[in-house]
Amino acid sequence: MAETKRMPSERALIDFFTAQKEQAREEREDLEKYWTDAENAYLNKHDFSKKKEWQAKLFYSITSPTLNRASRMIKNMLLKTEDYFEMDYIGPEDMPLAQAFKPAVRFYLNDADFPERFAEACMSSFNYAIGILGMSARVSNRTVIVNGQKRTRKLSKLNIETCNPWHCFWPKDWGFFIKDSWLTLPRLLQNAEAGIYDEEDKPGSGLKKLKKIMGADYRLETPGGDSKTQEDERLMRLGIKDHVNEFRKQVLLSYYWGPIIDKKGNITDENQRFIVVNEKYILAKPDLNPFAHQNLPYVFINPLKVLFRHFGEGLSWGVAPIQKELTNMLNLMSDSLKFKMAGIIEMNQDLLINKDKPLELYPGCTVRRRGDPRQKALEHHELGADPEWAAGFVALLRGIYENHTGVTEFLQASPTLKGSPTATEVATKTGVGQGYFESIAEDIDRQGIVGAAEMAKDLVIQYFADMGAHPSVKEVFVEEGSLIESLSDEQKEELLLGDWNIKARGLSLWFERKEQINKLARHNDFLKAIPPEIALTQVDWRAIGEAWAEAVWGDKNKFWKWSEMEQQEQPGVLPTVGGELPPIEEEAPLVSPRLPYGGMQ
Repeated sequence: MAETKRMPSERALIDFFTAQKEQAREEREDLEKYWTDAENAYLNKHDFSKKKEWQAKLFYSITSPTLNRASRMIKNMLLKTEDYFEMDYIGPEDMPLAQAFKPAVRFYLNDADFPERFAEACMSSFNYAIGILGMSARVSNRTVIVNGQKRTRKLSKLNIETCNPWHCFWPKDWGFFIKDSWLTLPRLLQNAEAGIYDEEDKPGSGLKKLKKIMGADYRLETPGGDSKTQEDERLMRLGIKDHVNEFRKQVLLSYYWGPIIDKKGNITDENQRFIVVNEKYILAKPDLNPFAHQNLPYVFINPLKVLFRHFGEGLSWGVAPIQKELTNMLNLMSDSLKFKMAGIIEMNQDLLINKDKPLELYPGCTVRRRGDPRQKALEHHELGADPEWAAGFVALLRGIYENHTGVTEFLQASPTLKGSPTATEVATKTGVGQGYFESIAEDIDRQGIVGAAEMAKDLVIQYFADMGAHPSVKEVFVEEGSLIESLSDEQKEELLLGDWNIKARGLSLWFERKEQINKLARHNDFLKAIPPEIALTQVDWRAIGEAWAEAVWGDKNKFWKWSEMEQQEQPGVLPTVGGELPPIEEEAPLVSPRLPYGGMQ
């Protein structure tokens, strides 16, 4: 007879949870120091508390525009690339229906605003060395009132969340994962009433458990101790004022994912999930990971790795002191300029009748004095150095920063500090910068896009094969000859266990098109030099047009659509030799981090 595993008591489970979270918190103490410095740099925070009122309090910002530009660029890449991933079912048996999951998965990802969330996760990875996307399935209720009657329609949707690393805890070996989430008490009650925290085959158990917790601690205060202190510090870093409203009390939910281990070191249960309220009460008892893929419901992005370290590094961690020094230099230059312009006034009090008058000087005022007129009662002295002397030093610091990150002034579209650069210098440095970013594009594609597509595919198979599926997705499956809700349990299992070949075509495809456009642009310059009589008879304009359409739009047939539109606007006009073919949208400058190994470039 199989041995029945004994469920640990609630007190023992809370002790286990506390020990796991404390271990993860202690192991990341050094990492939090990097996070704090990176966050201060991104939020343009600097300590000016010891400065006097007249002194400048300016901030030299590099990190914030760099990360914002990187995020926008990644989002634009995905939005301009319709097929940012490829998905093929390769066994064990051929299932024509499986091919319909590619457009279905893409629809659900786009419906969940994946490009926006993915760009945020990439920005997080550049700033905190890790980006975390939480992915789950949910039912969205759309309620309308028609003729005084309330009607509700349920639609299945993917839920994609960009997680704050400060709210996530994991050990060096990734043996477990804890995600903290702050909710208001009314929202927590709504979730419990909707059955989100119910045990399997026990409807209403979550709400019953929550009411029992509220009975033991009916006020359900915001937790104290380290958790409250950390939340206060987080709000302070973000410049948000914490406010306690007795009608909207804050509740801390902690989701634990991983094995349960007893004090002897024995694993009593694998792949468990349970929920803790305010680090004191168990809201949802340990249960098997509800997702069919049996993995963490999170996608992790960590493209900037460091050799032999369980976490990588942020884009500007190695040069964070340079931004501080640039800020100090900027303020010093401003203060020096004030001294040079205003100077100081030397006063001979023995020659003044009203000795307090110089303290109230203004342009055009009169000052009464006595004594020898050849002696000066007030004398202006110029102080301060010319701020231009520091420009060279500032350029040097910026150069060091750019060499470390690969983000040059050409990629940032910012004014250069080196005079007028040559065209060769601009092309060379821009190309090198693009090379840096292209070198990590494969890691971002593999970790982020492939991971998200893989998880979305499993969620669609597990949860959306029913009448709650979105109508737009049903149409896709109708075209393949079967409705999504007609999948049998055996077919679902076969699709979940089958081999899928998923390749990312997001950032890497964008770079391929960019290189193709550059080659065609050089080819177009060559065509301009061809005499018209030769160009009209010897040049295959059809092939050139299709090549441009393939590079710009990813579809050579779009050239003929564009050509037809041009002919409708200007009928009878033939293409000009060496003229412009398809219009090219202006791309944002690339932001190009380096790929570090062991802290060396």
